[in-house]
Parts: sequence; C-alpha cells; structure tokens
Amino acid sequence: MNSFQDRMLTLARWGVIGLLFSISFSKALFNISSTLMIAGWLLSGDFPHKLSLMRRSPVTAASIGLFLIIAISTLYSEADLQRMLISVQAYSKLLFIPIIVSLIDTPQWRYRCWNGFAAGMIVTLAHAYADIWFDMPWTRTYQTDLNGDTGVFQHHIAQTVVMAFFAAFCLHRARRSQLTGYRVLWIALSTLAALSITHLSIARTGQVALMVALLTLLMVSVPRRWVLPSLGGFVLVALLLGLSSSSLQSRFQQAYEEVTQFQFKNDYSSVGARLQMWNISLGLIREKPLLGHGAGSYTPLVEKAFADEHMCSIGCAQPHNQFLLFGVETGLLGVLAFCALLASVLVAWLQMPDRNPLLPVYVVILGLTCLSDSGLLIRAQAYFFIPVLGLLASGPICTEETVA
Repeated sequence: MNSFQDRMLTLARWGVIGLLFSISFSKALFNISSTLMIAGWLLSGDFPHKLSLMRRSPVTAASIGLFLIIAISTLYSEADLQRMLISVQAYSKLLFIPIIVSLIDTPQWRYRCWNGFAAGMIVTLAHAYADIWFDMPWTRTYQTDLNGDTGVFQHHIAQTVVMAFFAAFCLHRARRSQLTGYRVLWIALSTLAALSITHLSIARTGQVALMVALLTLLMVSVPRRWVLPSLGGFVLVALLLGLSSSSLQSRFQQAYEEVTQFQFKNDYSSVGARLQMWNISLGLIREKPLLGHGAGSYTPLVEKAFADEHMCSIGCAQPHNQFLLFGVETGLLGVLAFCALLASVLVAWLQMPDRNPLLPVYVVILGLTCLSDSGLLIRAQAYFFIPVLGLLASGPICTEETVA
C-alpha cells in the first residue's frame, strides 16, 4: 500500500470516529463523516484484504443480505419511485457495517473509535444536565414536566436508547480497567447516563431498555457464584430508581391506563395508537405474507386504511415496530433476514475468544426498540444502531492499559 492509500485509509478511519462521535447531536457531522469514510474506503484500495476482514464476522453477511432483500423488493413494490428510493436510501446505511469492519482492524483504532463514541455521549450528557438550568439556543427545548419531547439534540426515544447502551458500556469499561481513577470516571458516567433516562426523560422505551441492558450485562459478565447476589443488588437499584423517579412512575402508570382503556377508534394515546398501527400492519402482512408489498409501500397502503387525519399523522410514516414494517414491505423473508442479523451478533459474540458482553446488550436493546419503534428506519436511531454494530463486530473493546 502506497503513501496515498495509507492517507486515504487513515481518512476513512477518522470518518468512522466522526460517525460515532456525532451519533446523538449532529446530523451534518454524521453525513460529512460518512462521506469521508466511504471516499477513503474506496480510494485506499487493498480490497482483497478488506474482503478477508469482512468474512471474519457473520454480521457483515447478515447486514448485506438484509439490504439486498430490501433492494430486490423494489422490483415489485406498490409504492411510487420516490418512496422506494427513500426507503432504499434509509436502509443503505446497513452497508456501513461491513465497511467499518474492514477498516477498524487494530486495537488502537477500536480504542479511538470507542473513545469517539464516549466523547459524543459526554457532550450529550453535559447538555442534558445543563439544559435543566440554562436555555441553550443550539439545543432542543428541554422539558422536565413530562409533557414534551425531552431530547437534547434528537428525539427523546432515540436519545434514551443510546444512553441505555452508553450506561452499560461505561460499566463494562469500569470493570475492565485496572486503574482506580478510570473506574471511578466510568462508574460516574454510567450513573449520570442512567439518571438522565430515569429522572430526566419521558421515554418508556429508553427506561425499559436501560433495565434490560443492565440486567443482560450482569448476567453475561459476573461469575456464576455471584449471579444471585448480583441479581439482588440489581433489584434493589431498580427499586430505588423507580421509587425516586416521578417520571418513570408516571409513564408506566399512563401505559397501564392506556392498555386498560384502549378503544380501536379515535384512540391517539401512545399505546392505543400503536395497537391500531399493529392491527393494520398484520392485516397487510396477511395479504402478502411471503415477500410483502415492496420497499416503501407501508405509507401509501396505510394512508388508505387510516381515514382519520390525526391518526395518519401518527402512524402513516411507520408502524412503530420494525418487525411489522419488514413484514409489510418484505414479508416473512425480510423478517427472517432481520432476525438473522440479530442472531449473527450473538454468533459473533460466541466466536470471540474474549467475549464482549456488549454484543448481547446491543441485541436486547435493538430487539426491544424495534418492538415499539422502527429502529433501522428512523434516522436518529439508525445513526446509533448501525455504526455501533459495525464497531462491535470489528473486535473486542480495548482498555486504557491494553493500548498503552
């Protein structure tokens, strides 16, 4: 590899760091970074080596396969050309996963990438707490009265889902670090991330994701003899968070009321609207169960089903369930391909000699989020799920000591 190719490879790797740094707060920087990553990847050459790196991880084949199924579904889609292109463009970011795997192949670059991710999360956390007292003009309005969108830069659901993973990531870094100062730093960041979800946010998805993520991290990290004491500690912490958070209590009480009072007509509540969307989606899946209606077809099909303009404003863009969205547009084949992607992350985890517990944590967060939202379609969530999966699939997380 000549000096020009070396420079392009370095440019591409810094593009990956830019992606991970900008996840939560800058769409422009994310897009610029992705352009630099792709351009550097193409110009750096050495594609046989890159392909050999891609083949090491089952995640790369699963992500490419899912995208190909989506792209092929455009051949029979019931949507117009514009909607098909929007859908394909959104899911084309799945191809970032094999690109990242082929670029981040050394412990030093993985360390830099994870630090880039952590730096972006710290920026978001700092604004989350600062916005309680100061009205910063470059952020979204931060409200703590449970009546609004409490995201700092992105939608509150996307922000809390990312923070749930970050809280688990920080605990993993603290556990792996051999230096007391670093352990204290990572534990403090994990605590702040968790509290930003339970006490500053109204997003139930993020609140549930946090609990499930921490429980998963616990189950795959601690030795067997410590499982029961650790579970007891987890239950105690969960109770303390629940009892001390009026936001968490209010949102789950609201969810219970919405379920018990649900009506199929004119129910615009968070749970009620989802149940209506899911019912319509299941009907569309039954019409074409194997291959679906094609990429981008969900919106025009549901617009015919929802005569109510307000309900359509809630549910005509996406059904708030990634599994059902794939079912409508790509049928059983697409749903199985998505499940294969989730399974491939666990396979990659089992294949690692030093199993990274963040891979199963990632799977449960992605799976949970996609049960109540379209995590790979919604830009703010896809910005997190896709590049982080590429980095997880590239190899184990390095600590400060291992790269020193």
